[in-house]
Amino acid sequence: MAATATMVRCPLCGATVAPDQWGLVECSCGWGGHGDPLESARGLRRLVMRVDRRLATRTARADLVRLGSGHWQPGRLGLVYMLALLLASTLIYMVIAAVLVGLAAFAFSLIRDHAWIGASVIAFLFVVFSLSLLLDRIRPKGVEAPRARFPRLWAALDDVRARTGAPLPHRVILVPQANAYVFQHRPLRRLFRRELVLALGAGCLPLQSELDVRSLLAHELAHYRHGHTALHRYYARAERALSDFTNMLTEAGETHGVLTRSYRTGGSFSFVVGAGAMLALLFTLPLRLILFIFHLLRLAESRAAEFEADRTAINAYGSQALADNLTALLVADHTLRGTASSLRADMLKHNSRSIYAEMRRHYAALPPTVILHLRQESLREFRSLERSHPTTPDRLRAASIAAVPPPPDVPHTTSTDLLTPAGATGPEDVEAELTALLFAERHSRRR
Repeated sequence: MAATATMVRCPLCGATVAPDQWGLVECSCGWGGHGDPLESARGLRRLVMRVDRRLATRTARADLVRLGSGHWQPGRLGLVYMLALLLASTLIYMVIAAVLVGLAAFAFSLIRDHAWIGASVIAFLFVVFSLSLLLDRIRPKGVEAPRARFPRLWAALDDVRARTGAPLPHRVILVPQANAYVFQHRPLRRLFRRELVLALGAGCLPLQSELDVRSLLAHELAHYRHGHTALHRYYARAERALSDFTNMLTEAGETHGVLTRSYRTGGSFSFVVGAGAMLALLFTLPLRLILFIFHLLRLAESRAAEFEADRTAINAYGSQALADNLTALLVADHTLRGTASSLRADMLKHNSRSIYAEMRRHYAALPPTVILHLRQESLREFRSLERSHPTTPDRLRAASIAAVPPPPDVPHTTSTDLLTPAGATGPEDVEAELTALLFAERHSRRR
């Protein structure tokens, strides 16, 4: 993937900026290329965005400089920092537990006062949020891919394990979207022993070679190797739990406000909903402050985990393979989201049951220059402290710094065979099943 170096002028400060090899531009004033929201921001919003962009850019450039120095190992963040992050995460869980205890006590108090409606509202909040903490939310819907049925896919996983030293997943699930991710849980059927699960999106494969897919698998399995699925999940879940709880209190306060306006007759009900709204207001502001501070504290760990997984994939399969698989993921996701209706029309035209076959036809009909343009357009991301991961452009810059050539013994063929079951001539049946799941999911979302 290469880009022509056409000079562009920054609309904010007027400086002339040259694109890098990925077609990306970055002005010293913080402008990040066409479509940057800084261009249209005005007043206080622009001031806040400029400060946020400046701090995020400083963090990103420091990471890239350290990666380029060869002395910084992104997985080594220091014992003091990791202990601080562990302590902060634990304190968040304790704060949430204390709030839940307070909600339970408040509910019992309302029950003693026979304020049944208020007690039911508080009890409902308590039960919903408790379940959100206890239940595992990652339940991908897809096609199970055992080794006996998908030997080519597992052969690629075996190669990834040999090159990276990462453990193999216990289960592989083919999902209809374009993304890929790993997670772990402790199901009852395994007697609560750890189960590593890899979800591989079929939507990303039409634009990827087998080398690209192996780089993608290496990145995901590297999270297992470096322990990101355990500690990283503990930290991330603390942030998500606090965010969910804060949002729940805010929504509860808004709901109570609506109810209070609807029932102006006063009485115990109005008092209860008013008390609930006041409780939500009192808790939301300090919790949001804690959430913001913890998010800033966790940034270094989250960014380092992603760079470390990227570096593992780069060392195994080269810098270009990582760049190609990252941009292929973005382009494929955009295709599935933005042109699904036209792809569905093509399915009817070709009497096909697979949206992924139509994606392959669509990409094959496009000139290489158009594909390159799509990859470059997919990189339109802008830095912000709100993001817990480095932007894709920064991940490409880190890959370019590493400059690792691809291994000569990995096939550059298309990745279609990875979804072909043993004994089948192609992936049509599997793709048809995944297509049906994709359409069913979108139909349920519209409802």
